[in-house]
Amino acid sequence: MGGQSDPVRQCAPGAIPADRRQSQRPVVRRGPTLRSRYLRGPADGQRQRPAAGRPARQPAGRVRRALVLAGRAHAEYADTACDFPTSPPEFGCAYTSGIYTSGYRYRGRALGHTIDADGESIGVGLLLVEASGDRWSLLARNVKLNRAGVAAEHSLAGGAATVVDVTLSHGRTLAWGNIGVLLGYADASGGNAVAMEDGARASLTWRYDLR
Repeated sequence: MGGQSDPVRQCAPGAIPADRRQSQRPVVRRGPTLRSRYLRGPADGQRQRPAAGRPARQPAGRVRRALVLAGRAHAEYADTACDFPTSPPEFGCAYTSGIYTSGYRYRGRALGHTIDADGESIGVGLLLVEASGDRWSLLARNVKLNRAGVAAEHSLAGGAATVVDVTLSHGRTLAWGNIGVLLGYADASGGNAVAMEDGARASLTWRYDLR
C-alpha cells in the first residue's frame, strides 16, 4: 500500500524470507530405534552392554549345555523260606511238592525266585540317567543260598552258601545302535558247589532296531 514495499515479494527467487528463516527449526536425524537395532544386531566389533538389573543376552550359537541328571535308588529284600518272619523259619518246604518230586522247577530252574528255596537276598541299587539319555546302573547284593542245606533238588547250591555280587553297567544310544557295557564281580563262599558266576566278569552288547 502506498510507498511501502512487500518484503516477501522483494526476495530473490528461491530465497526464504528472514522472518520465516527464524521460525524454522533444524531437522534432527534420529538414529535407529531399539527395535531396529535388536533385529539387525550390533555392529561389527561392538558388544551390547546390558542395562542395569538385566542379565546379558547369550549370542545365538553359543548355547551352553547343562548336565542334567535324573536318577533313583532302591533297596530290595527277598526270603524264600516258609514262614520266614518267624525265627527260625521253616526250611525244606518251599518249592516242594508231594506229587512232583522235582518240586516247582522246570529244566532244573525254580518256577519262582531265582535264588530258589531257603534263600535270602538283600540288595541296593542306583540308577542315573543323563540329559543325553545315557544310563548308569550300580547294583550290590548279598545272597544266602540253601541256608539250612536241606532244600531238595536245589538248582543253585547243594548246601549252604553265600554270594556277594557287585555289578556296574552303562548304556548309550548312538546313531548306529545301542551299546551296553557291564562289569561285575562275585565272591562265592561256603565250601559247596554254587551254580553262579564267581570272580570277575564283563560283557559288551550292541543292538540296532530296524525301522
